[in-house]
Amino acid sequence: MKYYGRRAEVGIDNRIFNSEEFDITFDVPFDNDTEPDESQITIYNLLDSTLNEIKKNQRVYINAGYKGDTGLVLSGYISKVTTKPGVDKETTVKILDKPPFDAEKTVNKSYKKNIKASQILRDLLSLLKLDSKLELPKDKAYAKGYEVDGEIAAEVSHIAKDCGAIFYINQGKSFIRPLQSKQPASFLLTSETGLIGTPAYFEEEGDGETVKGYTVECLLQHRITTGSVIRIESSTADGTYYVRKGKHRWSNDSSVTELEVIL
Repeated sequence: MKYYGRRAEVGIDNRIFNSEEFDITFDVPFDNDTEPDESQITIYNLLDSTLNEIKKNQRVYINAGYKGDTGLVLSGYISKVTTKPGVDKETTVKILDKPPFDAEKTVNKSYKKNIKASQILRDLLSLLKLDSKLELPKDKAYAKGYEVDGEIAAEVSHIAKDCGAIFYINQGKSFIRPLQSKQPASFLLTSETGLIGTPAYFEEEGDGETVKGYTVECLLQHRITTGSVIRIESSTADGTYYVRKGKHRWSNDSSVTELEVIL
């Protein structure tokens, strides 16, 4: 695959800014939890009339990649806009990558004996007004019933964990699924398809278990995000891995994706 003709398109409300006409930089993190990731876009030398139309809570997206191959790397809502005057007027837009739901919403509710986790999850998600596709390795039954008394999002995370899955927000959508899914690899990463340098091995302890994986850098690849299944062929990492977190970075002279994959 050849990577030429870099392209980035930033959509803010009904306006589109592309990298062929504007100087643009961005940092777009992604991870596997429900805390909103804060991305940052900087666009230079916008007209005052344009700046007046960029406001908090407007929808934002970024498509990025290369000529003939671009895709979504961010979908979220503006949390803050600042402009720094100067020779190159610098406008920085901060975006929260989350659907519009109340993460602190609480409920006090009891569920009947032998209820399944999937039934509780669907009910709690409806209270949050979230449409999440459930992909549970096991659908746990609660013999004594289940009591919810507190933040709904926290309870959803807890029940998902009981079923061997995780609850996370990514690109403005919510997911309940195992990070290490059985899906086939969607992308092959080698030195010929954009791998930069050599993946570095790591081990870390968390929740009573050892997590093993690699930190990886490659040319910006919109197909890579949380939950992606990728195959890596290199002198260190050689196999199929699951993306846990990372960041897409774009500037005038480079565009890369940094990521952590686990076994």
